[in-house]
Amino acid sequence: MQTQTFRSGAATMMMWIGPFVALIAVLLFVPLPLVLWATSGDAAVLLMLLFVPVGLVAGLLLHLAGRRSRVELAGDAVTWRTLTSAPRTVPFSAIQGVEVPTARRGPRSVRLHLRDGAVVPVTAVSMSGGEGGNSADAGYLRTAQAITDAHRRWWMHHGQRR
Repeated sequence: MQTQTFRSGAATMMMWIGPFVALIAVLLFVPLPLVLWATSGDAAVLLMLLFVPVGLVAGLLLHLAGRRSRVELAGDAVTWRTLTSAPRTVPFSAIQGVEVPTARRGPRSVRLHLRDGAVVPVTAVSMSGGEGGNSADAGYLRTAQAITDAHRRWWMHHGQRR
């Protein structure tokens, strides 16, 4: 089985919003201070040009965070990573069950219940938080279902031999 890659809705959104933040920084904060300087003669408005590198860096970081945060399903394990964490791999043989919270309250991410009793949150796939509680977007649900299905398939083929 080839490795399949999944991203939550929040990660996909960050991956696409990043370039737009950079584009807006360039399109808004390059011509605006130049026009204001040309019309007013006040050089202080040129300080607005400092927003360009800030916008470029913010856009780049958003894009990188969205690209790096993902879940990978191989034939015998699930691996996930976020922007700040090292990759974490758990073999399907160590997983007793997969919990997929969809409630507005409670845990925000898919959790793996291991055979040794430990519970491991898959931090790369979490629900969006908002005023009313958690929100399970389509990317979250699709990724959670893929993890559940891959675990079930592995146990159907390999679990009976144990």
